[in-house]
Amino acid sequence: MSWLEEGLLPETDKEARKVILQSEHFQVVDGLLYHLHHPRTKRLNEIKLVILQPFVLDVPREELLVAYHDNNARVGRERLYDTLKQKYYFPHMYT
Repeated sequence: MSWLEEGLLPETDKEARKVILQSEHFQVVDGLLYHLHHPRTKRLNEIKLVILQPFVLDVPREELLVAYHDNNARVGRERLYDTLKQKYYFPHMYT
């Protein structure tokens, strides 16, 4: 967030490059960090909407997964992931 809001980079060159490369996938809106999700489609001529996914840091991820799993009739792994990725983002989400 410090790079997107204030232009501040980490001290090490390696970390600074990583932040710059990853920053194109994020946006800060009203002080909250969002991941920009570009849904994939095979139809190249269609307009692709960008979904703003809140970046989940503070909420325990396991609680989020359990809540969505239990409230969606205990759907399978892939369907649970598809539902969650439309609304949230956190690193290594699929795994």
